[in-house]
Formats: sequence, C-alpha cells, structure tokens
Amino acid sequence: MINWESVNQKQPRMKILMNVFKVLTFLLCGIVLFFMLNLAYSNKEELKTEKNYTTGNATVKDRQAILNVLTFLQQGYSKRDLSKIDYYIDQTIDTTSIVVLGTNPNEIFSGKKGIQKLFYGDWKFWGDVRLNVEKAHITQVDNMAYIATTGSIKIDVWRITFPLRVTGVLIHKNSKWLINKLQFQYDLNTNFIIFGMIASVLATVSVIILMLILSISFVKKENSIDIDWNRYMLAPECE
Repeated sequence: MINWESVNQKQPRMKILMNVFKVLTFLLCGIVLFFMLNLAYSNKEELKTEKNYTTGNATVKDRQAILNVLTFLQQGYSKRDLSKIDYYIDQTIDTTSIVVLGTNPNEIFSGKKGIQKLFYGDWKFWGDVRLNVEKAHITQVDNMAYIATTGSIKIDVWRITFPLRVTGVLIHKNSKWLINKLQFQYDLNTNFIIFGMIASVLATVSVIILMLILSISFVKKENSIDIDWNRYMLAPECE
C-alpha cells in the first residue's frame, strides 16, 4: 500500500525553506503597510502644519502686485474654465520664456502652447488646487522676484488631498509682473516612499520565490505519489 507518511516527510528541507519565506513575506508586507500608514499620517500632518516662510524683501507695492498675479492664477485653478485658458495665460504668464515643471517627471512645459496644455490637463483632470497666496515668500532683485509658497491639491479621481510646494520666478515686464518660471511638487516625506518601495520590491521577490517553492514542492510530492502508486500496483499480491 502507499506509504503516505513517507511521502509527506520526504522533503523536510523544502518545508523549512517554505516556512522561512512565508514568515519573510508576511514580515515584508507588514513593513510596507507600516510605511504606507506613516506616509498617510505624515501627509495629514503636513496639511495641518503652517510653514514658517518669511515674507521676503519685496517692496510693499511690488509684493502686492506679485500677489495679485498669484491670486489671478489661483482664480484660474479654482474656476477651471477651459474656455478662458488663453485669458488667464495673458494675465499671468510671460509666454516668451516660460518654463513650468509639474509634479510628474515628464511634465515639462514651455511656451504658450505648453502652458495651454498644462492648464487644460490640470483644470480638466487634476483636481482642486489651493495656494497659500497671502503667505508667499517673495525675494525681489531689481526686475526679478523669486516666490515660494505652499498649497494643497485634492485629486479628482482619488478624492485624496496632498500638500503642495510651489516655487517660481516672476519678471517685471511692460509695467507688470508675469510668471517666468514655475514648479509644482508634492510636499511629502520621500523617506517613507523610498523605504516603502524597497520593502515592496523585496516582498514581491519573496512572494515569487515562495510560489516557486510551493510549485516545486507540489510537483515533487505528486511524483512521489505516482512512484509509490506504481510500486503498489506492480507489487505481488500477498495472500
């Protein structure tokens, strides 16, 4: 007859290895969850935290003029009226040398057509952008000004709010201030993202190895059963 006990005990090393990778996989998944929860918590805290940006050295008159430009930009992002994209560009952007960097690596926009594409994509698909205009830092050097402020974005698809950091350069041209350079970026703790990604990769590798071990163990077990069954069928009958 088939010796089922011997079949189950033929691969003790394989079982030990399989249990090790089970524990490792659960541990790594726990680490991924830990970093993701910490990222969510830090994101929530970041939205509450008020940044201590100084007001900068801009004159009262120029500061107000620059804030008016940022307010007008905020108005465009609040109304998200696609029919008025060109209107908001004309009022806020220096289209001759504008460069805008978005939150994604491939989001690099320049020239009027580039800004049209940016505004169209942001206003139609991105979400509700809120800039802390009044608390912006403004450093002025002659006819140029560097600005830095914070904000938030509630993404339409996910309904999740992320903190933003916005920096840029404005130039004084034809008696008015216009945005010459602008960058949007998520104001997140990247350490949680990096360690979470590393743990995710390791967890994925561990799961793949565990599946391979399970597959090999299953195949070997089936082969052992076939061999014992053949021996049983070929053995002479005992009276």
